[in-house]
Amino acid sequence: MCEMLSVWNLQPQSSRLLPRCTGQIAGGLCGKWNELEYYRKSLAIKIKVPGGQHEMTALEQRKRVMTKAALIEEIVKMEWSMFSTVHNEGGKAACQMDRPTFTIMRTSQHQTWNEALLASYRDDLARAQEAGRNLMTEKYGRMMKSTFPEEYERIAAFFPPVSPETGRQIEEIVAAHVAWKEALNGKYPHLADRSRPTRTKDDQKGLASMETYTRAELETYSPKTIALYHAAIQKRLAEKTSEAEENLLNQVRQYGFNSLEAAERHFTTHEE
Repeated sequence: MCEMLSVWNLQPQSSRLLPRCTGQIAGGLCGKWNELEYYRKSLAIKIKVPGGQHEMTALEQRKRVMTKAALIEEIVKMEWSMFSTVHNEGGKAACQMDRPTFTIMRTSQHQTWNEALLASYRDDLARAQEAGRNLMTEKYGRMMKSTFPEEYERIAAFFPPVSPETGRQIEEIVAAHVAWKEALNGKYPHLADRSRPTRTKDDQKGLASMETYTRAELETYSPKTIALYHAAIQKRLAEKTSEAEENLLNQVRQYGFNSLEAAERHFTTHEE
């Protein structure tokens, strides 16, 4: 279930790099949804806006001036607090104790997003914490629809429903990611060898494909966030740019490679 395996597995110090941490997640999922014991509260302090038109809470004021980098940092911290407390059958998985790799993987993804999308997703996380929901628990639980279908049937009713329109947008986002991933598999086969399988048809018990993983994560987002993400994906498709390639480049740079080509060359010749 390791977050580090969300798409690629790149740390260049070992043969298969980071261990495939695929233990069943959310073994005790049913009926236990208050995973976090603390909640993020909106500040009640009022701040006057010049001109006296209206008032903003301190949280709104802070969001207004927050840089993209700071917003990503806050998001990843909130994600980690959820991810590290997901109940894993058999005890905590190794990836739940590897915050540096988690931070690289999630930061690389969020760097590809625009600020409106980031802000909306950050609000999703905050609202979930206030409600006692762990979106990472829900994500891994939703993956079980494919990887552990019988057990999924026992927990499916606990997940918030997805509307038909949001579901349609999710499937279009997923289709774009599958196409991008398959293109990268052909272009960088040795990097691809360190990633999840691409399609849901290749799911195994305990190892979800990129398609399944992406769909499950998107199903935890709010309709607003999905709509913003869908618009961003449509823009990329029109411009013929790949979010997946940009994400992967962000990752390999954090592991010391200056390009995807350099990383591919390394893994072509190194099987240590």
